[in-house]
Amino acid sequence: MNVLHIINVRWYNATAWYALSLADVSNKNGETHFILSIPNAPVLYEAEKRGIANYAFDFNSSNPFKILKAIISFEKFLKTNDVDIIIAHRGEFFWYLCLRRLFIRKNNVLIRVRGDDRPPTSDFISKYFYKKLTNIIIVTASIIRKNFIDNLNLNPDKVVVIHGGVDRNIFYPDINKRVTIRKEFGYTEDDCVVSVIGRFDPVKGHSIFFKAMGMLYKVDKKLKLLLVGFPENISNDDIMDMAKENGVDKITTITGRRDDIPSIINAIDIGVVSSINSEKIARVAFEIIATEKRIMSSNIGVLPDIIPAENIYKFDDPEDLFNKILKCMKVDKIYSYDEFYSQYKAVVDKVISL
Repeated sequence: MNVLHIINVRWYNATAWYALSLADVSNKNGETHFILSIPNAPVLYEAEKRGIANYAFDFNSSNPFKILKAIISFEKFLKTNDVDIIIAHRGEFFWYLCLRRLFIRKNNVLIRVRGDDRPPTSDFISKYFYKKLTNIIIVTASIIRKNFIDNLNLNPDKVVVIHGGVDRNIFYPDINKRVTIRKEFGYTEDDCVVSVIGRFDPVKGHSIFFKAMGMLYKVDKKLKLLLVGFPENISNDDIMDMAKENGVDKITTITGRRDDIPSIINAIDIGVVSSINSEKIARVAFEIIATEKRIMSSNIGVLPDIIPAENIYKFDDPEDLFNKILKCMKVDKIYSYDEFYSQYKAVVDKVISL
C-alpha cells in the first residue's frame, strides 16, 4: 500500500511531527509511506533522518504558473508511484485534492487530518469537500471532532479521533540518562525537578507556571525548575524576571535548545504542560508519559483526553496547579507507536472496505 502524507508547512511544528510519526510507524509495519512538503521544509530533513522517502513540491505558491507546474509534477508522481491513499495534513492544497476526486474521478482514498486550533469553515464548498469528497477525517483531539461535527453537520462516524504516539525505543525510562543529566545540572536525587519543555512564548503559560512554583517552593525547598526551551516572543531575561518575581530565580535553570530530549525527560521528576491555548496534538505530553514520568497539565486542547482529571488544572489558575501538583500521580496509559498505528490501520481498513 502506497500512502502520501502532504505536510506543506514551513516549520517543524506539532502537525509535521504527527505526519512524520504516522509515516514512520506505518513504514515500520511494512507499508510504504512518503512525505511530501514544500521546498526546504524542515520536515523533509527529519524524514531523511528516519529513512522516509520524501519529495518537495511548490504546493503553497500563490503564482498560478507555479501552482500549475506543481500539479503536473504531482500527478506524474501519483502515476509513477501507484498511490492508494493521500493524507492531507494541511488545507493549502486540500482544495485540489478534492477537485481531482470530483473531476478526474481517481480512486485514491482521501484522508484529511486536522490537529490545529482553527475550526473548519461552514460554507457550502467546505461542507461539500468534507461530506462528499473526503473519505474520512482524522482529528487529534475530541474538541476538534466536536467542531467538525457541529460546524459541518457531519455524520459522527466520519470524524475519528486518533491521538499521537511515540517510539518507545526512544522514549523510555533510563537510569543512566537520568544520572548523567542530573549531574550536568547539579541536581541530587533528593531534589524534585519540575520542568516545562517548549519554546518561550506566551501561549505556553510560563507566567502561570512560575506563580504556582512560587507557592510550591514555600513548602518544598528541594524544588528545582528546569526550563527546556528557547526565546520566541519571550526572551530568556523575561523568563528569569518571571522566576524572580515569584522568588524562584535561584532554583531556575534555562537549558536553551537541546537535542537530547529523551535524556532530559529522564532527568526530571514532574513535567508540566502549562499552555493556555493550542495543544491540539501535545507532542511533549506523549513523550513525558512514555518515559513514565509524572505529568501535570492545563485543561487545554487534547490534554484532557490523554491525562487523568486529577492531573489536570484550570489553565489560568496557578493556585489550582499548586494544589494539584502536590498530589500529582503517574499516568498508567502510555501512547506508543504500536497503539498509534493500530488505530490508524483500523480506520483505513474500514474506509477501504466500504
